[in-house]
Amino acid sequence: MPMATRLTYSDTFSEEFDEYVHSAYLDFGNKATKNWVSSYQTIVKRLKVMPESYPYVMIGKRVFRQYRGANFMHNFKLVYRYDANNDVARLIKILDMRRNPNVLVHEIKLIK
Repeated sequence: MPMATRLTYSDTFSEEFDEYVHSAYLDFGNKATKNWVSSYQTIVKRLKVMPESYPYVMIGKRVFRQYRGANFMHNFKLVYRYDANNDVARLIKILDMRRNPNVLVHEIKLIK
């Protein structure tokens, strides 16, 4: 059985995820919160087993880092970066795909 990929998180990822879940709870109730959490858990399980299974995300014209993205909850994308040498997937950001693409590109460029 192959070893599971190790997951790491950017500095703001956990806070951002908690904000989205809390906002879903306030706006739509407990069922929306459960949907957020179950969608996230499904993505994490798949990342641990097959980290390269999600497609690359195009971020601007000049991409210096290789980002991948997993769609969930219809309007959101979980962006991560996979380091095959160390077998580590780093969860970077949750993007709201309804927003202006230029703002999304700017937010990704700010992440270290």
